[in-house]
Amino acid sequence: MIFATVGVSPHPFDRFVREMDRVAGKISEKVIIQTGSSNVKVKKCESVKYLLFDEFIQHIKNSRVVVGHCGAGTVLSAIKFKKPIVVVPRKREYNEIFDDNQIDFARGLEKIGFKVVYDIKHLENAIASINNTRIISDRRRLIRLIKSFIDEL
Repeated sequence: MIFATVGVSPHPFDRFVREMDRVAGKISEKVIIQTGSSNVKVKKCESVKYLLFDEFIQHIKNSRVVVGHCGAGTVLSAIKFKKPIVVVPRKREYNEIFDDNQIDFARGLEKIGFKVVYDIKHLENAIASINNTRIISDRRRLIRLIKSFIDEL
């Protein structure tokens, strides 16, 4: 199962929701997407607006891969449960977020081996490239990245 999430931002992430729905229609694997404040009506996958934290964690645990916005909670939850993750940073130019902090975080994650999709048209290929292996991460590098990101805030 693929679990996709946009987090809990009040800003819609419509281009992500639309593309995940399109990708879901092209694969045989079940896709569940948490759509948040988006009003896009998905047709090819199961959707829920918001999840309680325990439900969110259960979806991550049950997934083969997590696909989501580049929010720290989503990324850290995937890492905690050793799930591969494809991140798509929200962009200010599309009014998906108040600033481009997710792009900065994504660049750091990319440097330590995470799969990042900056152009939504590459999402399908990024998901297809994830195999069934669990994530292997250099915890020290990740901790340094998160600390430096927080320090810059």
